[in-house]
Amino acid sequence: MAKANLGLDDKQMKLLMAEADSDSDGQIDYFEFVPLAVDLITSLQAKMEVKADEEDEEDRARLAANEYMLHGMSKESLNAVILDVFKKADKDNSGELTIKEFHDCMKEADLGLTRKEINVLMHSVDVDLSGTISYEEFAPLCFDILVEILKDELLQAQRTPDELEQYLLGQFSGADTEGLGKLKVPALRDALRIADLGLTRLQILTVVSEAPQDEAGNVDYQAFTPKAAKMCYALLDWEVQRERQVAIQQLTEGGGGDLVHGRTEDEVFEILAAACQAADPGGSGLLDPPALFEAIAGCELQLSQKECYMLMSDAFPSEDGRIPYDNVVRAAFETLLFFAYDEAYRG
Repeated sequence: MAKANLGLDDKQMKLLMAEADSDSDGQIDYFEFVPLAVDLITSLQAKMEVKADEEDEEDRARLAANEYMLHGMSKESLNAVILDVFKKADKDNSGELTIKEFHDCMKEADLGLTRKEINVLMHSVDVDLSGTISYEEFAPLCFDILVEILKDELLQAQRTPDELEQYLLGQFSGADTEGLGKLKVPALRDALRIADLGLTRLQILTVVSEAPQDEAGNVDYQAFTPKAAKMCYALLDWEVQRERQVAIQQLTEGGGGDLVHGRTEDEVFEILAAACQAADPGGSGLLDPPALFEAIAGCELQLSQKECYMLMSDAFPSEDGRIPYDNVVRAAFETLLFFAYDEAYRG
């Protein structure tokens, strides 16, 4: 058997001998042994092939996770983002965060992680089981742990487009407490966030910006759900996102990648701030949604309707329904730049 060079290791050879010695007398009947050996070796080889395929698939998933990780973010970029939000969350400058503070910190980082992924990360980095997490114990492990988490997610069975559509419809229906079949854009946005699909804030805004609204700003979510599911499915597909990242890189290398409608970040802020302030003569810092939309749409940036919808989707109304426009204006450049990249890729 050793000379037959069948690719069996010592453990597998012993297993074969044990199976062949049916009456445990230390003797093996050749004619009984051959068919048994053929079957057993074929089975072992099949198992080895499956194991090899699984290892290849795991390697591919790990590579994909590394490439897709946080939309092309490098380890150094990730550490910089984490350090920034970590310091902001560390109110007492202790260098440590409680479990809740850490969870809020990772949400604040807007890395597109689901609650489950954040929990896995959280329990993976509390290495001294103290119930607190220090930046020193977290930073060296963060990127590699996230890659492994995402690799496992890629290996698991994902929702089919139909399943995703039904899931989203359930989320939207749950937000429709009055059973009207319609949702305001902020409620639609919040339902997508609560769905915990692993989308970033800007990805959610991209989806919501495609929702057709009636004159009152309502969205027929049942009609919109198929399109929303299709967009979410693409945003969660690592191969699609890798292609998108390549397209964005080509766009930025071609020049103009740091401009929105030919304007710098400071210029975009100044133009939008001036437009909103002109619509707010009392200087309250608040505008009704129609007034804010009109100010944004009428500014000299000449934004498209979708761009206006995307900026409005990022607004959080106060209790009286008016919107603090300063937050919208400050986030506008990043939002519009993301939209431009997405349109360039899809176009």
